[in-house]
Amino acid sequence: MQHPARGRALRVPARVLIVIGGFLAFPGAAAAHSGAPTVALDFRLRVSQATRALRGVRPTIVDGDRGLRLEVDPPTTLVVLGDLQEPMIRFDSRGVWVNRHSPTAAGAKLIRATAGDGVSWSLASRGHGLRWHDHRLAPPTDLRSGAVGRWSIPVELGGRPAVLAGTIVRVSRPSTWPWAVGAAVLAAAVAGAAWRLPKDRARLLVVLGALAAFGALAASTSFATADEISGPGEWVEVGVVAALLALALVSLRRPWSSLRIWAAAGIGVVAATFSVGSLGVFVHGYVISTLPAAAARLAVLLAVVAGMATALLSVSVGIERIPVQPAPAARPPVRSKRKSRRQPPTRGGSR
Repeated sequence: MQHPARGRALRVPARVLIVIGGFLAFPGAAAAHSGAPTVALDFRLRVSQATRALRGVRPTIVDGDRGLRLEVDPPTTLVVLGDLQEPMIRFDSRGVWVNRHSPTAAGAKLIRATAGDGVSWSLASRGHGLRWHDHRLAPPTDLRSGAVGRWSIPVELGGRPAVLAGTIVRVSRPSTWPWAVGAAVLAAAVAGAAWRLPKDRARLLVVLGALAAFGALAASTSFATADEISGPGEWVEVGVVAALLALALVSLRRPWSSLRIWAAAGIGVVAATFSVGSLGVFVHGYVISTLPAAAARLAVLLAVVAGMATALLSVSVGIERIPVQPAPAARPPVRSKRKSRRQPPTRGGSR
């Protein structure tokens, strides 16, 4: 029969491996972040007031990929010129057209490059707006922190030359040490509470899971709503984290101790994994978020630290709740029941 202490020792690393495997089970989250819209940049682009004043023209900077979205109200006609001053994109009352022979349009992946000279328009949209990535919005490499650069794109508005222009500002990088200190303080507070309140570790575990899910939900929602190039993957992540937060809140009111432990561990793993891809907010000055930059950074920090603390604390709580069976009592030795042979009395004696 296996000794209980040995069985307990075998189950401890199993729980550790499950938690570690949980972090490794979500590589898709990190991969999704690599292809998802950028959440923080060193540069911020703006459209000039003169450009905004152009009648019937509504340009918008798309920060996530430094793209330009342009909407032109009919019956205004606007032609965007390329690097060689060739007609590139045409907006008119019938829709949006792209020149098949424009090398700039081919470089922006608006159309496949075709040999030929002149202009050959291909319908890109029957609407009146188009978004594309334009390299002319790229910031200068020698732009120092706090300095202001310029960007411009030549156009023809109603047959007359005009320009879409704006500014490029390099935003200073934030100081990382206050956030590092905050993370350390939060981790120390969790460790202190777990040490001082051993009987309440299970409830602390669920509370941490709820905090991690709340931070991840606030961060992912603010990033998804701030940039128009947010794809379905971003909103799927928001839905997953929202479901985890609901599960954490339900777990606070349920008496299932083992289920609460594993639910909180899973919530912490997923919240931390999803938020790791947003750690760039701590090293880039411009955060693309509907929340203020400080609030977005706080949400990411809460999701990562509380999520990792939840996963690690679940191992400790799970170990404590493993029942230890008492060792079986030693049985008394079995005595032999063989019949003793009596020696017959000796005959004779002293005479």
